[in-house]
Amino acid sequence: MKYKISDEWTSQTIVSRTRSSSEGYVVALTMLSNETLRQQVTNQDYPYYGTDIQQNFNGDFKIGKLRNRVVAGLDFYSLRATRNDATVNMPALNFRKPGDAYNNFTINKIEPLFANATYTNMVSNDERTYSAYVSDVLNVTDRLLVMGGVRADRYINKGVYYPSRDSIAGNYNQTAFSPRLGAVYQVVKDKVSIFGNYMNGFNNVGGSDFNGNTFKPNQANQLEGGVKFDFNKISATFSYYDIKVTNVTRDDPDHVNFQIQDGTQLSKGFEAELIANPIKGLNIVAGYTYNDSEYTKANPSINGLRPTTAGSPTTANLWASYRLTEGAASGLGFGFGGIYGSEYYQTNTTTFKFSIPSYTVLDASVFYDRPKFRLGLKVDNLTNEKYWSYRLAAQNPTRVTGNITFKF
Repeated sequence: MKYKISDEWTSQTIVSRTRSSSEGYVVALTMLSNETLRQQVTNQDYPYYGTDIQQNFNGDFKIGKLRNRVVAGLDFYSLRATRNDATVNMPALNFRKPGDAYNNFTINKIEPLFANATYTNMVSNDERTYSAYVSDVLNVTDRLLVMGGVRADRYINKGVYYPSRDSIAGNYNQTAFSPRLGAVYQVVKDKVSIFGNYMNGFNNVGGSDFNGNTFKPNQANQLEGGVKFDFNKISATFSYYDIKVTNVTRDDPDHVNFQIQDGTQLSKGFEAELIANPIKGLNIVAGYTYNDSEYTKANPSINGLRPTTAGSPTTANLWASYRLTEGAASGLGFGFGGIYGSEYYQTNTTTFKFSIPSYTVLDASVFYDRPKFRLGLKVDNLTNEKYWSYRLAAQNPTRVTGNITFKF
C-alpha cells in the first residue's frame, strides 16, 4: 500500500505471508575417499511459515541546494518451522564400481528402511527480527553523490522446542548494527562514473564458549570500488571487492567440544557486467566473476584453504538475442547463450579433497512476438552437459519448454 503524504514524502506499507515446505525424500551424498561415498536419505515433512511487515517512509527534498533522497523504516520478520523427519544411512560403496549396490538405491528398497527409523518431532525454527533503518543519498553536486545509512536489528531466537520432552534448547537473543557508506562521481556527465562503497553485514550465531560467554554475530565488512560506463549502445560495470568476515567460530584447542569466536575468512574478487545493443534488434548480456576466498584463522584441518561454500572461483554468463523489427517476419527472434562454472571443491581439508568438475551449459531459444500473442520455444542444456550441485545432485539434462502467451 502506497500513500502520498506530500509532494516530498510518501509512505509504503508491505505485508507478506509465505509458506514453503520440503516433503518426501531428500538425498545427500558424503564423500569418504577418492573412491567411496555414503548415501544418506531423509524422509521429512518440513513446512516453513514466514511473516514480514515493513513500513517505509521515502523522502525526496532539498536542504538549501542539496537534494536528499531518504528512506527510513521499520521491519518485523517472523519465521517458524516444524520438523518431523528420520534419516537412514546406506553402507559405504565404491562409486566407480558400485556393483549390485547401484540397483539397491531405489524408492522401493529404501522406503521399508524407515519402518524402524526414529523420527524427530520439533519446532526447529521460531525466530523474530525487529529492525529499524535509515539511509540518505545526497547530491553534493550534479556529478557527486554520497550515501550513508545504518540498520539496527534485534534478533530473538526462541530455540528448538521438543514436544516429547516439553523442553526448549538453544534459545538466545542478539542485537547488531550495520552501517553503509558510498560515493559516486561522474567523471564524464551521465557517461562515465567511478564509485566506491563500504558495507557491513552480519549473521546471528547461537551458543557460548567454555567460559559461558555467548557468541556475537558474525560480521562481514566489504570494501568495493569500480567504474561504470553508460553509452548509447553499450553499458558496462567493472568492480573489485574485498570482504573480511570476523567472529567466525572454530574449535577451542584447549577445551574439547567447545568453540571460540576468533576465526576469520577473507574473500576478494573482480566482477564485470556488459549490456550491449550494437544494432537494432540485437541485445547482448554478459558477465564474468572471479573470487579468491580462504580461511585465514580456522580449525587446522581447513586453515588457509578455500571454503567449500565459496563455489566456483570463476563463473561467466552470456546471452545474445536477435529480433526482427521490420518486414513480414517482424517479431521473429532467436536467442543463444550459456553459463560456465570452473572446478571447485565439495570437500576441502588438509587430509581429503574432492572436487566438482567444471561445466558449460548452453541454451537456445526461438520466439515469435506479436502485439496480441507470443510463441516461444526454449532448449535448456542444449548439449546435455553432465554437471552436479554442491550436494552432488545431478542437474537437469536437456529440457525443451514451449509457451503461448496471449496479450489483452
